[in-house]
Amino acid sequence: AEYMGHFLSVYFFSPHAVMAAAACAVVSKWNTPLFVKVLDSAPPEDNVRLQFLMHASLDIVEDKLNVPGKLDTYLGLLLPLEDYRMYGYVTNTRIKVIVVTIGDADPLAVKRLCQRLHEAASSAVCN
Repeated sequence: AEYMGHFLSVYFFSPHAVMAAAACAVVSKWNTPLFVKVLDSAPPEDNVRLQFLMHASLDIVEDKLNVPGKLDTYLGLLLPLEDYRMYGYVTNTRIKVIVVTIGDADPLAVKRLCQRLHEAASSAVCN
């Protein structure tokens, strides 16, 4: 978890950050949270709300995974809200990555972020 926290702080708070992210989660294939982080860019009063919404978006992820012929691991926009947008990514081992951005974000940047979060989670688990 410390490695993931370091990765997030470098990625989101560097001068090269490409989006305003509010939260992210890495979830096992059994929908058990492996890592959940609400970033400082989100207001403190939204902490519990964002955690709940990330958990609720897992139903949307499951629906998208049950579409026949779906081959891309990037699931795209899961849930647009007033202030936030929730994006999903799933690996071939069914590990799910949920990213919440503040407002709209470039889909390619979100996909890259999801891939990097998965790599960081894999590195943290394997070490």
